[in-house]
Amino acid sequence: MSNKNQEEMCTDNNIKKQAEILLSQIITDNVKITLPIKKMFEIRTYVILQITRKRIIRLKIEASNCTLLENEELSDAVLFDKCLIFKDTTDELDLNDIIELIKNVNKTLKNLKFDRLTGEFVELDDDKKLDIDFWNCLIPNCDYIESIFDNCCVCLELTGTELKCCKKKLCIQCWDKLKSRYCNECNGNFDADCETEYCGHKPCPCCRRSIENQEVFNEELFD
Repeated sequence: MSNKNQEEMCTDNNIKKQAEILLSQIITDNVKITLPIKKMFEIRTYVILQITRKRIIRLKIEASNCTLLENEELSDAVLFDKCLIFKDTTDELDLNDIIELIKNVNKTLKNLKFDRLTGEFVELDDDKKLDIDFWNCLIPNCDYIESIFDNCCVCLELTGTELKCCKKKLCIQCWDKLKSRYCNECNGNFDADCETEYCGHKPCPCCRRSIENQEVFNEELFD
């Protein structure tokens, strides 16, 4: 047996062993597994396997430092969401499903790129994606037409992600790098019990209001 075949067998055996461990963790209808990944493309992230009803598995990537205000509630910006396993039966996940899952997660994470235009992670082999060249061909350059794409107010690269507070464009990579403001009492060491409004919020680089809730900072309470 060649060294290459031995390596492949060891890899397959290891995947099977890890699949058995993972399968043993799926004991309820809803299981969330957070992968130990801190950053992707310099963006701080949560990478999550969401297992539902023991037969559906999604891979989700959220920006842990970019919060969006939706329906008066804050949520992390979702950068990637893909269904990796879906069993259209009442059968639960088996060992072969989990082996396939491990291979799919590894392959998917290895073949992502960051699309600044949409503020999302996309797969490299997605050759059907509608990019800016397509939109420029389709939409005429007219004074009465305003595109949703514009230059990021920080890096000046073209993007479609927008700040709700002042409607300026801010790409996810620059959004992630914004520093939070802390009140004089916390002084950078944010206390979860701090009663100062907006303490720990990020200021918009354009209007300086809180990105999280669009409110104006009380400058008397902040440096």
